Amino acid sequence: WPHLLSRVGLPCAALGAAAAALVSQSHSSPSPSQSDGRSDCSSNRFCKPLLAGAASAATAAPLTAAAPIYINPLPSVDASPDSLHSNLRCCGPAVPVSGAKWNRNWDVMEGQAGSQVRHIVLIRHGRYSLASSHLDDMGREQADLLGIRLAELHAKHGIARLMSSNSTRAVETSELAMRHLPHLNGKRAEDPMLREIGCPCPPEPPMNNYRAEYRYHEGSALAEAAFRRHIHRSSRSDEAQIVANGAKLEVIVCHANVIRYFICRALQFPPEAWLRFSLDHCSITWLSIFPSGEVCLRSFSDSGYLPKRCVTSMNAD
Repeated sequence: WPHLLSRVGLPCAALGAAAAALVSQSHSSPSPSQSDGRSDCSSNRFCKPLLAGAASAATAAPLTAAAPIYINPLPSVDASPDSLHSNLRCCGPAVPVSGAKWNRNWDVMEGQAGSQVRHIVLIRHGRYSLASSHLDDMGREQADLLGIRLAELHAKHGIARLMSSNSTRAVETSELAMRHLPHLNGKRAEDPMLREIGCPCPPEPPMNNYRAEYRYHEGSALAEAAFRRHIHRSSRSDEAQIVANGAKLEVIVCHANVIRYFICRALQFPPEAWLRFSLDHCSITWLSIFPSGEVCLRSFSDSGYLPKRCVTSMNAD
């Protein structure tokens, strides 16, 4: 069935929402409070809308399942990746403000957001071997140099916390870098939602090695779920921790496709533009999210701190 979704003329973002909604219905049954197929998103800060264009396209689509998905929070970041599907629910689309060029309430936190700017540092893992899934010698050197650079950023801005995906290459990169961040006391959170997602949606222009539309349906659901969980304005509870320790940077070590998708969504670019960006290994992408809902990309794929011989983007065989 997934390949049939492409025949109704849905854009890729709406296609991903439709597929995620359908796969969630096929993997879980609604609780009594969700017997009508909807979840109560009024008090859930993890409920975040798709792009305005995707929402309107989903509304106009003949398939009712094409409405945007909303993500309920997982019990913990250590939850099994398989539990993602049971946390997908189909809700009515978010209606954009007519004629608005920028949706300030893109994260549905109007009235709930705090007063602090949120600074998210997204880092691609170091180079790794496709055969072993572990960092190679170059990747380990990159991760060590990354730690030195993060220590410099901590001295100037303060690093509040560090998180990574549960992929081996991301975990190894984080652990090597954290040797230079003793203030974290070795504490690092993992979230399986941040793992490599393959292709989040069909890119535009298309890839030369064509992938059938149905291959994107799981990747799009994962990408959107991770975005809504991690990329949003600060909440008042988040601010209490930031103000208490004086640190303002949140570091996330993950993967190129995840970062590319996050940037497109945060800047309200068409998600299908994700493949137009390239990231170096252990590069730093800095995203600032303001209480007003405005977003600023301060740096993208910054690898200038690495010596020339250590700047790579392709993984080892």
